[in-house]
Amino acid sequence: MSMSSDFALSILNNKYVLTRLLGNGGFGEVYEAYDPRLGTHYAVKIVHCETEEKRRQVTREAKLLAQHSKKLRFIPDVYDVWPDGQKTNLVMEFIEGPTLQARLEQSPQPWPADRVEL
Repeated sequence: MSMSSDFALSILNNKYVLTRLLGNGGFGEVYEAYDPRLGTHYAVKIVHCETEEKRRQVTREAKLLAQHSKKLRFIPDVYDVWPDGQKTNLVMEFIEGPTLQARLEQSPQPWPADRVEL
């Protein structure tokens, strides 16, 4: 997936350099980002929030994810969340590998119980 030139040199929160678009959908986009100070990569989800209620909902969901990610291996760690105009940004653990869509296309459905890890 190619990234638009608008994000080629984008830096969010004076910290996260967006490096490539990982996916997009009805709620927003997900980018791989790099923090040059720590030398680490993250996934940054940019969620379109047209209303204050939507922004509060996204922030509540980020808090829930952050609280449960250590107990549930299938939830990525959430490191940061902040509003940015009509958007809310979530910084999450970057997990290298195929997208969920690619996995679903490669594997027979439904997945056998012995292949599902919780």
